[in-house]
Amino acid sequence: MKPPVRILHVGSDSAFVDFLRGYFERAAPGQNELRRYPKAAPGGGVVAMARAATTYALQLARIAGAARRADVVVAHMMSLPSALALLSAPRRAFRVWSGWGADYYGAGTAETEGLLGPRSALMVAELGLDRGPQGGRAVRALTTWTVERAIRATDAFSAPIPDDFEVMRRRHPSFRGTYLQLNYADMASFGGSPAATENGDILLGNSAWVANNHLEALEHISRLDLGGRKVFTPLAYGNPDYRRAVLEHGRRLLGDAFEPLLEPMPFEEYRERVGRCSVVVMNHYRQQGLGNVGMGLYSGAHVYLSRRNPLHAFLRRTGLDVHSLESASSFPATPVTGAALQRRHELMSDIWGEDVVLDNVRRLLEVAGRHARA
Repeated sequence: MKPPVRILHVGSDSAFVDFLRGYFERAAPGQNELRRYPKAAPGGGVVAMARAATTYALQLARIAGAARRADVVVAHMMSLPSALALLSAPRRAFRVWSGWGADYYGAGTAETEGLLGPRSALMVAELGLDRGPQGGRAVRALTTWTVERAIRATDAFSAPIPDDFEVMRRRHPSFRGTYLQLNYADMASFGGSPAATENGDILLGNSAWVANNHLEALEHISRLDLGGRKVFTPLAYGNPDYRRAVLEHGRRLLGDAFEPLLEPMPFEEYRERVGRCSVVVMNHYRQQGLGNVGMGLYSGAHVYLSRRNPLHAFLRRTGLDVHSLESASSFPATPVTGAALQRRHELMSDIWGEDVVLDNVRRLLEVAGRHARA
């Protein structure tokens, strides 16, 4: 009897990791193991920091040990723990890097290079948010070296949209593997969204991360007739200094129309709030906030993306009616309904249908099987 394939997933404590692991479990029941990233070491005295460092090292060793027993290793975002797992896997193993965006956009260690509008870039510099990751230079160099070695050893790369494959290769030209699509969302993820409301509010951005380019978006929106609509701006997650700056600019430019979300909201409540938006604005220059975009598209909202965002070209190429923020001179009050909305759902199903998402996982496992027999 053929022994079962052992699939190791390495990732953060994220619902996205759990989502995709669930599809792997459907494709290969009982053959999946998940190892979470070690928790960041807290501050404290010398003894506490030494103990935390020891614990962190032991957790990394356990991840590496699990990888040595695996036939397939799936790294959910490239990081030091996932890179160690990829490098620790046996020679015959199939190594998968499922990218999230922050691990392949930018240049070198500068994740925001080329991704900020002029005003956002100036504010980031003023706030000192462009100084890169903290820590010793030797540690950063070792991490970079380990990650690059893992990338060279990786057999397959995936991203939320295939257009990001070329983005990754520009930053990591040492990659020699193939592209295989994996998904962190399906139609059920978007399908609970209530229908967008007539003259509904405007959703702006997805977090308090600088790549949202809030300042440019807020200035653009402030020049339009909002018709009494609120600009709902999620800022619960991200950098606190950046959050404060966005709050200041949002209140100055939009006044009472600015409605920030500062605390995490239960998902169902959040989805209901997004459903009251008939316009979705995402001013990223990179693929990001795809869950919010998907909810907006499903509910019938008009979606505006920067034309510099690869997601804009990808969605338009598939036939979905997204717009460029740069050319927006007004926002429609009436959401998409009827046959036009039904057509949207059909097009979305071609990308995120449950059968499509599951087939993508099965296809990857078939390729991994051929790799093992080669």
